[in-house]
Amino acid sequence: MSFRLHKISFDEKNNTDFNFSTDKMDKNIIFSILIGANGTGKSMSLVKLIDIFRDIMSEQNKHSSKRKRLNYYHIIYELDGKVFNIKKNKETYTLGEGTSWKNILVPQSILALTFLAEDKFTYQSHEDNENSVYKYLGIRSAANAIFSGSVNKKIRSILFDCVVEKSFRDKVVQTFELLGYEPIVKMKFDYILKSMVTKKITMRTINMRMNTIHKKSKYANKNISLLTEQEKSDMLKYIQEVKNERSKTNTSKVFTELVIDFRETEASYKKYKIVKNMIFAGLLDPSTIEISQKDSEVDSESLSSGEKNLLYITLHILANVQNNSIIVIDEPEISLHPNWQIKYNFHLKQILSGYKNIHVIIATHSHFMVSGLHKDETNIFTIHKDKSVENIKDDTFSWSAENILYRIFNTRTVNNYYLEKDLQTVFSLISKNDPTDKKKIMKSYENIKDVVFHEDDPLYKLSEKIKKYLQEN
Repeated sequence: MSFRLHKISFDEKNNTDFNFSTDKMDKNIIFSILIGANGTGKSMSLVKLIDIFRDIMSEQNKHSSKRKRLNYYHIIYELDGKVFNIKKNKETYTLGEGTSWKNILVPQSILALTFLAEDKFTYQSHEDNENSVYKYLGIRSAANAIFSGSVNKKIRSILFDCVVEKSFRDKVVQTFELLGYEPIVKMKFDYILKSMVTKKITMRTINMRMNTIHKKSKYANKNISLLTEQEKSDMLKYIQEVKNERSKTNTSKVFTELVIDFRETEASYKKYKIVKNMIFAGLLDPSTIEISQKDSEVDSESLSSGEKNLLYITLHILANVQNNSIIVIDEPEISLHPNWQIKYNFHLKQILSGYKNIHVIIATHSHFMVSGLHKDETNIFTIHKDKSVENIKDDTFSWSAENILYRIFNTRTVNNYYLEKDLQTVFSLISKNDPTDKKKIMKSYENIKDVVFHEDDPLYKLSEKIKKYLQEN
């Protein structure tokens, strides 16, 4: 089974075609980078791509879409060895030859990620997402709201829920290493029932609590009904053990702590499983999470916005990605140090290793995102003010920041400005052909030659001409 995008167009009147190179079909992970000035529609292109697949699935299931924003689109993609060619013009759909709605396949998951406070992705809650191909994984906790602590809560929830999966643990270790932290977290849990610390709790108390949670929950917690008598007995025993350890003067709301080392094996998680069952049963409430850094521990709420960004995006990908998936990320560089921006795509490749046929599409203003990818795994698209799309053919891997900004982003930096002034000075002096100016030329050339140019860069050729002039004179 394989998934690859071939072409996307959003408007038949303009040159807005995204043509994806087919020579990258043998790669398990393909990147597409969308760049362009503010207001050119990079973010909306991501949203429209998602809306295309949501529209296809809606039409397949004969459901009326709540968000019919696309009057026109044309998409060609490959999945499971079959090519699907679908065009929509207003309410009319045209399918490729031999294709019917019944046999159209869609990616196994479509993940929308961003750390932006105001993103344009369609919001869906966790409950809506559970069995959906499309998953909104931004930081909003409601259609147009971000609640204080929601980011920390989501990070804590994923770290806790997925810890028993070895592949997840291994990749969390990689993420923590990139952040400069030890792959160890300490989670604290508050008791909900005061009787857990003041009275002798019984099995009857546990069963009553579980029944209450089950009845009150809008979305029935299936895990409660699946708990065995042995698991409930283990909880009761653990509660008594913790209670015995607590001092009579201990009035802390924290009932127990759980230290998780992501390098350990699953066999070490007996205590974790008991605590998880107690959360399902409504006996414990996760409160805080601390991350180890050398000899100290840092509360997750004290992490920088860049650290939260990288941890949040990584964990959400790991918890939701499947083979044959689209991952769209809007402005991942938010709050990230340039060093992390350079490593970002390499980090994504590491955490996605082992998965097949993943297409990552990133809208960005960061030139570092462009320079860290090889041509054989990347499509780079520039969206212009007139909404036209240009496919950048150059291999930008390892290009300098100045080169990327100038040739790909059409931006001249301050450094390029002073470089230009040096070049003007040199050629003005050369045109005079005065031997007494040689020292001045040499001084400017010393500044110029320290800048590393790509061999095809016109500035490189100019610097070589200056060098030749100095040698001849």
